[in-house]
Amino acid sequence: MLTLSLFVGIGGLALAAPSAEDVEVWLGAVVLVETGPNLCAGTLIDEQGTIATAYHCIASGWTSRVTTQDGREARAFVLNTSPRDDLALLSAPTLAGSPWRAIALDPPRPGDAVIALGHPQGAEAERRALFEGILTWSVSLGVVSAVGPRLIQVDTPLNPGSSGGPILNEDGELVGVVSRKLRGEGLGFASPAALLVELWDDPAPRRAPGGLYGAGLQAALPTSADVSPTVGVYGEVSVRDRLVLRVDGSVAPDARWTALSSGQAWWPAVSTNLGGRLRLGSGTYSTTLELGGGVVVYAGRAGFVTPERLYTLPQPPQAVVAATARASMGGVGLRWTVLPWPDGSWGMLVGVDLERPGRVGVY
Repeated sequence: MLTLSLFVGIGGLALAAPSAEDVEVWLGAVVLVETGPNLCAGTLIDEQGTIATAYHCIASGWTSRVTTQDGREARAFVLNTSPRDDLALLSAPTLAGSPWRAIALDPPRPGDAVIALGHPQGAEAERRALFEGILTWSVSLGVVSAVGPRLIQVDTPLNPGSSGGPILNEDGELVGVVSRKLRGEGLGFASPAALLVELWDDPAPRRAPGGLYGAGLQAALPTSADVSPTVGVYGEVSVRDRLVLRVDGSVAPDARWTALSSGQAWWPAVSTNLGGRLRLGSGTYSTTLELGGGVVVYAGRAGFVTPERLYTLPQPPQAVVAATARASMGGVGLRWTVLPWPDGSWGMLVGVDLERPGRVGVY
């Protein structure tokens, strides 16, 4: 039974706050879910080690690492997913017998008091000693604002790292799984926990392919004086954080002056690369190693110096085949591309990538 310790007034509504003893028990069922660069929350929902979380938290890889509040770690494997409802069920058999929370039989109603458990901005706890012991396994109190057929709106504060965590009612039963938020105060959303029952009973489990997509800034320095340094942007899409397709676009700021002084200038303007990715570790500072190959298209300009004027003219593009290796950690990547230069000799481009740490998005 719930023990009421105090009442918190919000907008004139009195909310019953759970006791510290109740919250301590409920937090025992919450896990930290790390899948590649993603850090989220999850809830044990039976004594066999089944975990409910948000689909977008686990879309980037086949398996996840989960950690309990008392420090136990386990590998969790995907049982079933529903990308449409942003829900996923994982299995961590080694956590069998751990505390768990039951799914509420009655749907929530607007005005019901709810408690969100999770790890808001939990990545900061890994990066900065100041936040040691807080942010992870955090608790916030609110109410159900509205109930739709696919989402529950709550005013409970939610932040990155809260995703996948439980929304509990006053009896500690699971009524929702944190899914997303909109800009503004108190605009958080959870997927109804009742939909988990459908995933549980599904005779044909679905493991959606999923993956990451992202973009960043890049710069490359050639080992040949005849090829100009470049700066540009890139975008990439990965399948299950294993197979990566990348497209780069670059410009050469000094191409005109190089063409006028040397007669011509070449630079890698566009490239595509398909490679395999190996990820080591998890969380924000997980490390990726990639090997692949693709096509690089050179752009060029020829320079002309006459008594009347100085000018350059574009040259026909040249396409070559290239091999690429890349390593990245914490939002910074180093890239090595071996390829033939426009004159037929071989060389290397050494590049630096700056990307948003962690995931940009999942599908």
